[in-house]
Amino acid sequence: MERPRICVVGACNLDLISYVPRLPSMGETLHGHRFQMGFGGKGANQAVMAAKLWGDVTMVTNSAGMYLGRIRWKISNPWG
Repeated sequence: MERPRICVVGACNLDLISYVPRLPSMGETLHGHRFQMGFGGKGANQAVMAAKLWGDVTMVTNSAGMYLGRIRWKISNPWG
């Protein structure tokens, strides 16, 4: 059986997450003790799920800059 060809047009985000010991007060800056990047966006989530279900997926999105665009590509590439 041939894999279905799917084109997803939508949002692809890279969340930048900093963990702090507590919520800051108004105007206060806190130093984080851990940093993480998360991949998501409605379009990206749909594309990943379609690829996991054996679809031949093409994603159309805006890469929003060279550096973050390369990181998003690296993160999403294992799913096709």
